[in-house]
Amino acid sequence: MAIMAVQGVANMQAQWAIIGEFSNMPQEELLDWIQENTPPDSVFAGAMPTMASVKLSTGRPIVNHPHYEDAGLRSVKLTAAQLLNRPQ
Repeated sequence: MAIMAVQGVANMQAQWAIIGEFSNMPQEELLDWIQENTPPDSVFAGAMPTMASVKLSTGRPIVNHPHYEDAGLRSVKLTAAQLLNRPQ
């Protein structure tokens, strides 16, 4: 067990030593646009990874919470997309 702990600490230190930034310019531009062009009570729906960023970076409400999704929610989202004639 002690040997695994030593290797685990070494792995964590290696990961912490990585210096850099994640960059996704189209998403950053989207978040800036949302922040600058929509009222704070505007509600957004979309892909789970994108909605997590929208919620975190803009504070805007989202329809699907990034930490919860189930078959019922997917069905509602699909129905909404079909009603709005938008591709899923």
